[in-house]
Amino acid sequence: MIDPVTKYSLGGHRSFEFPVLDFLQRPGLPIVERYVHSYLDLNVAEKEFVNAILNTKSKEILDILPYKPLKSGSEFPSLFDWAIENDKEFVVKYYIDKNKTKIKQEYFDEEIHNKAWTVAKYIFENLHFQTSENLKKIEDKKYKKIWNERIANQGL
Repeated sequence: MIDPVTKYSLGGHRSFEFPVLDFLQRPGLPIVERYVHSYLDLNVAEKEFVNAILNTKSKEILDILPYKPLKSGSEFPSLFDWAIENDKEFVVKYYIDKNKTKIKQEYFDEEIHNKAWTVAKYIFENLHFQTSENLKKIEDKKYKKIWNERIANQGL
């Protein structure tokens, strides 16, 4: 039997482990941990838990979350991906600062795909993604206008 204080595995290559919130049990078989690869796969109780974390503005709360760095693959935990999906700039910035990792274009493109405009603008402005191609991807005409005026005024 699984101890209720064991961690909630996100399967395979994922690195963020949540306290167990739910179990799967088939008749006649032992209770097993439930693997979740996507935010959309979470049940209502799990989403409430994750949303509470995603909405935090406290570095101290994020510091105490169980986290194990990956040996290969993505250097960010699933919570980072879920913060992008849900446009949570504070959590994205926290993990970027914590990992001191250079963000790849694929993360910016994922933000655009998920319409995470707050995060996309943060990444664009602060992490050397200031290209005309990336600016075109941001669906905010007012933002683009302001940015283009800023560039024109700087003579770039």
